[in-house]
Amino acid sequence: MERYHDATSQYVQATLRSVVGQVDLDELLSQREKLNKIIQQILDEATDPWGIKVTAIEIKDVILPVELRALLPDPQKIKVLTDSGKKKREEIKKPGRHFIDASDF
Repeated sequence: MERYHDATSQYVQATLRSVVGQVDLDELLSQREKLNKIIQQILDEATDPWGIKVTAIEIKDVILPVELRALLPDPQKIKVLTDSGKKKREEIKKPGRHFIDASDF
C-alpha cells in the first residue's frame, strides 16, 4: 500500500458514517464511548494487514444536518419558557401567598 494515510482516512470516514448511520441521535449523543470502541475495533481489524494500529477514536462535535436542526425547538423559545417557569416559581414563593396542600384534607 503506497498511500496508506489516504486509504486509512477514507476508511475511517466510511466506517464512521456507517456506524453513526445505524444508531439514533439519542444513542449517538449518550453512547459515544461505546461507539468509539466499536469504530476503533472495526478500523484496527481492517488496517492491521497494512501494519497500522488504531490506538484511539473519539466522536466529538456532532453537527446535525439542517433538516434535523429544523425539527429541534428554538433555543430562544426554550429560554423564554424556562424564564417564565422561574418567574412563576418565584411568584409562588412570595411571602403572603398561601396554598392549601392536598395533604391537609
